[in-house]
Amino acid sequence: VIAERLGIEFVGYELVPFGSCSFIRSLRKENSDKIEELPLYGSGGWRPFGQPALDKALIAFMDCFIQVEKRLKQHFPGTQLLPYRMLKDKIIDRDSQYLIKMQLNSPERWTKSMKCLLLNMKRVIGILTTLPIVTQQQNSPQLSSGTLTPTINTLKI
Repeated sequence: VIAERLGIEFVGYELVPFGSCSFIRSLRKENSDKIEELPLYGSGGWRPFGQPALDKALIAFMDCFIQVEKRLKQHFPGTQLLPYRMLKDKIIDRDSQYLIKMQLNSPERWTKSMKCLLLNMKRVIGILTTLPIVTQQQNSPQLSSGTLTPTINTLKI
């Protein structure tokens, strides 16, 4: 929904909402031509070496969310929009860095990283409620680039 409201497609990933079994398709072909499906859910327990598939999915999700942040910065240049900075697999809270991976992380620090990520998401949702809705017109292609021309509709409540 966030990507639709901003009118963006994620580079390298496709988010697949599937209830409690949602996943991310990694379209980046690093070592093979196989498209990888990364589960956004875990097996339930805490393991000292984490859950590698979930860790990869969380890093992919963070990459998508960083793309959302970049798009928002285009709308609001020169302002810090989100309360916590995000870098690849870390969330920065003042002077502390929290890994979003479970691997070699304590349950408390991982929980703090997820809390910071959720607060960033909450802020983005708040910002999106103030922006107009961006939709794609299917019958009005742009002549020069071949892409669809976005139109803006305001949400009436």
